[in-house]
Amino acid sequence: ERITCQLLSGAADVPLQDKIDHIALRLRSSTATGDDRDLIDNILASNPTPDQLDVWTASLGDPSPAPEVAEGAQSIPNDWARAWRWSLVLPPNTLTGWREQIVCVTAQHGEPSATALETRLERVSISSGQSPHSTEALAALPPIAAAALIASWRPDERSGWNLVSARELARTLETVVKADPIGWTEDPTSIVTTLREPVYVLHYLQALTELAGGLTERAPAILDAARLVRLTRWELAPIGSDDYDFEPRWDGVDTAIVDLVAALANRQGQLGSNLDDAWAWALGPTTDVPVDDDLNDPLGEGDALNSAINRPWGRALEAVLALAAWEFRNLGTIRPAFEETLDRLISVPGSVGIEYRAILASKRPLLEGIARSWLDSRAGVVLFSSDAIGRATFDLTLKWSRPTSWFLGKFRTELVAAARRGAAHATAWMLVGALQDEPGYGFTGILTDLRGDIKALRTAAAEMALLVQDADPASSALAAAVTYWRAMLDADRQVAPVGVPDALGRWVFATGVDEAVWMELMHRTLELTEGLIDYPSEVADRCKAAPPSELTLAALLLLLGRGEPWERDYVEGSALDALRLAASQTVEYNLAPLRTRLIELGRHEATEHRPRKAAGGR
Repeated sequence: ERITCQLLSGAADVPLQDKIDHIALRLRSSTATGDDRDLIDNILASNPTPDQLDVWTASLGDPSPAPEVAEGAQSIPNDWARAWRWSLVLPPNTLTGWREQIVCVTAQHGEPSATALETRLERVSISSGQSPHSTEALAALPPIAAAALIASWRPDERSGWNLVSARELARTLETVVKADPIGWTEDPTSIVTTLREPVYVLHYLQALTELAGGLTERAPAILDAARLVRLTRWELAPIGSDDYDFEPRWDGVDTAIVDLVAALANRQGQLGSNLDDAWAWALGPTTDVPVDDDLNDPLGEGDALNSAINRPWGRALEAVLALAAWEFRNLGTIRPAFEETLDRLISVPGSVGIEYRAILASKRPLLEGIARSWLDSRAGVVLFSSDAIGRATFDLTLKWSRPTSWFLGKFRTELVAAARRGAAHATAWMLVGALQDEPGYGFTGILTDLRGDIKALRTAAAEMALLVQDADPASSALAAAVTYWRAMLDADRQVAPVGVPDALGRWVFATGVDEAVWMELMHRTLELTEGLIDYPSEVADRCKAAPPSELTLAALLLLLGRGEPWERDYVEGSALDALRLAASQTVEYNLAPLRTRLIELGRHEATEHRPRKAAGGR
C-alpha cells in the first residue's frame, strides 16, 4: 500500500478519485507515513472538493467512548491514537469529529512529530523470554534447595520489560530435572510441596513424564506426590499477568498427572499401590466434557485424532487404555470399569464423540489384544457402524493404525467400499492382505473388487510398488508384487481402464526387482500407455543406466515427446545418452528409430551416433 502511495503521487494519468480512495484504504493503518503524506499533498494540490474527501471522514469512523479514568494517566483507545497520528497529514476539515480526542492525546503525549515521517523504522526484532535463574545456577544446588529458590522468586516492575517470567523459570526447571531425574525424584513429595505454584509443578511433572522409562521403580513415590498435588491446592501467588507468564489454575497440572500416569503405565512402572488413584485420575476428565452434534471434518486438516490428543479428555482416554493394558499384562484381567467406559464413550455424539472414537480407532490393534471380546461385539455394530460417525471411525483406523489379520478378515467388504470412496490407505491395506495371503485377498480379487474405478486402481498400482520399494530381491513379497504388476498389465481394459497403468511408473523406485524383469514389464507398461507414465524422468534415468538393449531403446523411444515440457527435455537428454552408449558397443542395435525421433524433436546431435562397425566390417 505504501509503495502504491509513491506510484500514485507521481502519476498524472490516474484519476483523482482513485488516489483519494487509496488514502481511504490506508486510513485503516494505525500509523501515517511519509508515503501517505506525499500522496495526500499531491491530492490536495489538485484542489478536491470537500465532498470528494468525505470518504476519508467515513473511513475514520466515529470515536470510541472515553475510557474510565483510573489512577495516573488516562488510557488512550487505539482509534484515538490513530486519529492523532493521522492528524499530521490530513486536512483539518476531515477530522472535525475527532478534535476532542486529538486534544486529549496531545495533552498526554504532546504534538505528533513531523520528523517521524522522515525517519526509517528499525527492522523488527524478536526477543525471547528469560529465566531469572540460569540452568547452571539451579543445577549447582541440591534439588530441594533449587526448588526453594525457584518458589521464592517474584516479578518486579522490570520483569515485564526484560521478558523475565515464571514460565521461563519453569522451563529452566524442566531442563534441570531432565538432566538429573534420579536426584529430582529422591523425594518428589517434598519437591512439589516446595515448588507449590502450578506452573512449576506442571513443568516438573512434564520432565518426569518424558523420562518415565527410567523412573519405573520410582513410580510409587512419584504418584504419591501427584496424589498430594491433587488433594492440596496451595494458594497461588501473583507471579505473572497472564497465562503466558504462569499457570493461574490447576487444570494443566491435572492433565500433566494424567499424562504421567499413561507414560508410567506404558513403560511398566510399578503402579500397584497407586492403581486405584491412577484410574480415578484418568477417568475423571472423560465424565465432564462438552457435548455437541457437530462432526466438523473428522478426516480433514487437523483431523479428529490430532484434535483429541490435545484435549484433556482425549489424553485421559489414552491413559485409560494404558492402564487397561498394564492390568492385562500384570494381572491377567482388566477391571469392569474399562469396558463400561468404552461403551459410554462410543455413545457420545458430535465432535467430542468422534475424538474419542479417533483414539480408539488408532489404538485398535491394542484393543484386539486386551479387549477382543468387547471389540468383536461392538466393532461392526457400533464402532464401525454404517452411519456417518461409524464410517469416519473406520476411515480413521485406516489412517492412523495398521492392518491386522483380525481386521482384514472381519471388514473386507467395508475395506473395498472405503477404497472406492478414496479413504486413505484403504487400497494399501487390501494389498497387504494379498501379500500376507490373508483369506479372501488376492490380486485377481482386488482387480475385480476395484473394477473400473480408475482412481482406486491407480492408487493400488502405485501403492503396491511403494510397499515393496525397499524389499529384498529374494523376498516372497517382492515376487508376489511383481505378479500383481503382470496381472494389471494382463487385465481386461474394462477392469483396469486406460489411465490406470500410468501409475505403474512408481515401480521405477523398486530397486530389488531383477533388471531384466523390470525392463520387460516397464516396456510392456509403456506400450500399453503409449508412453504416458508417472515419473517419466526417473523411468528414463533407469532405462539409461541399464545395459543397452533393444528393450531399453524401445522404452526410451516410447517416452519421447510425452509429459510436461521439462520432463520431455529431460527424457530427450537421457535418450541421447543411451543412444551414445549403445552406438559405442560392439553389438549392433537398431538405433534408427530412436535417432530419427530425436532428430525430429530438434536433437540434431543424434546424427553423430551410428552403430559401431564390427572389426573387419564394411
